[in-house]
Amino acid sequence: MSIAIFALTHRTHGLPQVAEACQHSARIANACQEHCHPTDDSWAILATCNRFELLVDVVDRQRWEALRRATLGEMPGALLLEGGAAERHVFEVACGLDSLVVGEREIVSQIRRSMEVSAGHMHGRLRRLVDAALSASRQVAQIPGVQRSGVALVQAALNVAEERGLGAGAPDAVTLGDAAPGNSSKSNAQQRNVVPGNTAQSNATHSNSAPGNPVPAVEWGSVRALVVGTGSYAGAVVRALVERGCGKVTVFSTSGRAERFVARMAPLVHQHGAPTAAATVTAAEMTQLEDLPGLVAQADVVVCVRGKGPVITQELMDELQRTPVIVDLAVPGDVEPQVAARCGAVTMEESAARVPESARAVVEQARGVAWEAAGEFAARERERGADHLVVELREHIQALAAEELAGLPAGADVPRAEVERLLHRLVGRLAHGPSALAHKRAREGDVEGVAEAVAFLTGKDTENQ
Repeated sequence: MSIAIFALTHRTHGLPQVAEACQHSARIANACQEHCHPTDDSWAILATCNRFELLVDVVDRQRWEALRRATLGEMPGALLLEGGAAERHVFEVACGLDSLVVGEREIVSQIRRSMEVSAGHMHGRLRRLVDAALSASRQVAQIPGVQRSGVALVQAALNVAEERGLGAGAPDAVTLGDAAPGNSSKSNAQQRNVVPGNTAQSNATHSNSAPGNPVPAVEWGSVRALVVGTGSYAGAVVRALVERGCGKVTVFSTSGRAERFVARMAPLVHQHGAPTAAATVTAAEMTQLEDLPGLVAQADVVVCVRGKGPVITQELMDELQRTPVIVDLAVPGDVEPQVAARCGAVTMEESAARVPESARAVVEQARGVAWEAAGEFAARERERGADHLVVELREHIQALAAEELAGLPAGADVPRAEVERLLHRLVGRLAHGPSALAHKRAREGDVEGVAEAVAFLTGKDTENQ
């Protein structure tokens, strides 16, 4: 049996279903304890605000089938990954390549916490897989620009916001990732293929548009921005706004986390406060959805990253005297599709097309490192498959040496210690070549061939043991 993963993520299922699965985590853990062997099998749960995943390594087919049925009953529609696909997925997750904000490092801490919680039932091959993935994440973090990859899509959206009239009065709305009513799954699936990159351009460059139709440069120091939500992507949004010198950023959340989120952003604001002396990031004092229209009315640009269903509705828009630019980066969308369509929505694909090829190359380079490390892990695991066979070979040769030593006559002219030393050296030399070759063949996937070779050398029939 191979390692398997049951996954519900923001990209494949949306945040509401992820949140619902998190509420059932205790029942899923009980199912694992019921159907998994305490020492032979291994399992762990990775639960974050953006994903809920069950990682399992069950050696018995009957136990696996029972666990699969129980898990899918608690996680309906979960994506099931097995074998190499599951292993590569773990490496991509640990390296931040499957995160809402591509390249973020917070996922590493979340994985480590999950390992601590799962310490009593996570061991063997599954533990080695996660350890190897975390090691690869450190390699990926050293790639220049990779940790800024998640900011690039925000920068692209803000570029479009400028072109749609930010700062020019009564702009069109900008939306990313919206789908037609009843077609959110298609929208989420399309978003899985979007590869964000990295942009670090001046405001003048941000303001470029089609030839012959220039857009006035935006004075970001006088722009008032409202960020709706405090999830993973909110940090990238605030970073992008602060780096542009946005004069005032207000963070709105109904969860009560806005103040803690703003406090976490304080060092970033201090670091990038130079463009405008007035740059501030504050938490909205109002925390109820019915307070949102008043906050939207005071903003020049509204960036939505809540992901719990539409909050920018036609009813809300009808209350406004002026229309701010609206950017929807939530999964699923925070803006009603009809509102986005009426205002001239910009799709996720259009924004992703603004990401420079050089930035896309950074993400692909990181993915290459992750996949190479996943391949190396798989090769090492195949190699481990020959360990017991090599031990058997060495024990066989040691037994032959012991027999030879037992046959030495007492009081022989050659000291017994010298004979023992020579025989042990002979054992090592005899076993070294076959052992190295056995590991090489196992690494290439030919464990059965190694078993047949050892059986031939020892004169044993492995099929009848």
